[in-house]
Amino acid sequence: MLASVGTRKRSRPPPHRPFHGVRLTNVRWLFLTLRMISDPTAGCFYLFSAYLNRRNSSRHGDSFSESSSESETELEDDIPERRQDANADLPSEYWQIGKIIKYLKGGNQTSTIISLCALKDMPLKTEICQLAVRDVGGIEVLINLLETDEVRCKLGSLKILKEITKNPQIRKSVTDIGGLQPLVNLLRSLNRDLKCLCAEVIANVANCHRARRTVRQYGGIKYLVALLDCPSLNSVPMTSEVERDIEVARCGALALWSCSKSRKNKLAMKRAGVIPLLVRLLKSPHENMLIPVVGTLQECASECAEEPETRDLVRTYNGLEPLVALLSKQSNKELLAAVTGAIWKCAISKENVKQFQKLGTIEQLVGLLNEQPEEVLVNVVGALSEMAKDPSNRSTIRKAGGIPSLVSLLTRTNQELLTNTTKAVGKCAEEADSMR
Repeated sequence: MLASVGTRKRSRPPPHRPFHGVRLTNVRWLFLTLRMISDPTAGCFYLFSAYLNRRNSSRHGDSFSESSSESETELEDDIPERRQDANADLPSEYWQIGKIIKYLKGGNQTSTIISLCALKDMPLKTEICQLAVRDVGGIEVLINLLETDEVRCKLGSLKILKEITKNPQIRKSVTDIGGLQPLVNLLRSLNRDLKCLCAEVIANVANCHRARRTVRQYGGIKYLVALLDCPSLNSVPMTSEVERDIEVARCGALALWSCSKSRKNKLAMKRAGVIPLLVRLLKSPHENMLIPVVGTLQECASECAEEPETRDLVRTYNGLEPLVALLSKQSNKELLAAVTGAIWKCAISKENVKQFQKLGTIEQLVGLLNEQPEEVLVNVVGALSEMAKDPSNRSTIRKAGGIPSLVSLLTRTNQELLTNTTKAVGKCAEEADSMR
């Protein structure tokens, strides 16, 4: 009976309230935590001051919101106020990133890790947040963290760099400040997670011409090629360790794909033994691995005209058969574009064309002339134009029904597609039966 009289159900305290009556937003609670770590005395002073303000205001009947506002103002006394100028319309995330980078610069190991976690949780896929990291000097800090002994700091830094280096301006900044050297050095790490993330960052940054050259100058090509060596590729059963090895190879292929847009890098990759490793990965059942592998192979094969030795390496290592087999994966358009592109470049070699004849490649390519994206069509027609240089292949194209499909493509507006189609139709027109 006594329990039911005058009892009142107590409400749950609001989140992030370290003491009774002190309300803090998520971001301000983070900054208070960082202050407690970097300077415990000052942090305790701010927290205790907020508590006293709350107690005094309760005695005088002041509103809770007023004392809370005062405590939050004291908490951020040392944070520069937002300037009332042209930057005033920037989103709040921009300024929050600036505050986080401030603690990232001057904190101890614990506050650095917390700051990295907080920064990773920001919407880094947006351009304004990516540029915010650059504007407050965050890129230099993230690169410096790659040379620390703390693995967690390196991983946190690489995860953030992986996101923000998708921005061309950030890629240029990383290259300008010499960020590629520590990235290349990390490729030698025994930690597979570090190698994966590092290769993915290089894959982004190497879309810049100067970055591709820098990777080669620091010896990064041979380290990236070494990542492709995955002996457990087809292991059964698939364990977590094997999956991590496969992911390392995939990330290495991504980085090499970006780097292979440089002719000198292609030659360096060939000297490092990339072709046999790529051919072995072509037989992988992992589709996400195949796109960068075939893309890299296509870039390497594009050197055929200048490098007679290179043009035959794919065939020498029995890479043409698994390449043609991938034409059956028509649902994955990105992979199909990469495969047809590689076949086109390999078809520059007459010896490769003979092998393609035996594999029935022409009939499969003709079947792809309809209802495919233009990116695929450009490569398919390019491959047929190379194969049509052999008179025996012209009749094969005709018998497979390729002439009407090729002629219909002459109405397209894509310049590269029109160029390849004109070449293919011109070669086929040299056979009298094709003109009937």
